[in-house]
Amino acid sequence: MYDGKYVKPIEIGIGGLDDIYKIQKGTMSIVTGIPNHGKSLMLQQILLSIAQNHNWRFCIFSPEHSTAMHIRRLLQMYVGKGFDENMYDRMTPHELSEGMKFINNHFFFIETRDATPSIDLILQIARSFVFKYGDAGSGVGLIIDPYNEVDPSRKSGKREDEHIRDFISECKKFARNHNAKVWCVAHPTKMPRDQDGKFPPPPDAQSISGSAHWNN
Repeated sequence: MYDGKYVKPIEIGIGGLDDIYKIQKGTMSIVTGIPNHGKSLMLQQILLSIAQNHNWRFCIFSPEHSTAMHIRRLLQMYVGKGFDENMYDRMTPHELSEGMKFINNHFFFIETRDATPSIDLILQIARSFVFKYGDAGSGVGLIIDPYNEVDPSRKSGKREDEHIRDFISECKKFARNHNAKVWCVAHPTKMPRDQDGKFPPPPDAQSISGSAHWNN
């Protein structure tokens, strides 16, 4: 370490954001924000930039939207053109093919259509992903988007705050053990609009639904 031989944080490659947020392997980040204001979309842009600039691969659990819709979004970001018919400056079949090659090599989706998976199952699948695709030359990331789509079942007598504490602990342990980066999207508590129809100030970690452990 004295000679500088340790894992340093990397820049995402997005102007302005790099000044305040860098990516460190072996750590966990929590993403929150006002409902329907683009938490997932912004995170996807971050992942795409890291894949392009640093050749990382990502394992994604995000059941609120279909895998096809996720790929469509990533394609539009990667190519920089629209996907659908009748869109201005629509991507060509060649651009579609090249974009699909890139996405197929960098993004992998956990699909559990028949049941709501536990965090143990998600981490088990992600562990197989790391063993198969992780290598010293790049990096790997796990995305859980959002937390409330993970099976909330807990042992008899365990409080919700204890359940969230253990969830966070398992994710952080996974990140450390596999030198991976974990992102988890967590919704804030209900945010009523004011009389003018505007939301209150952006939520912080203490505003996340469920427990102060998110902030801790």
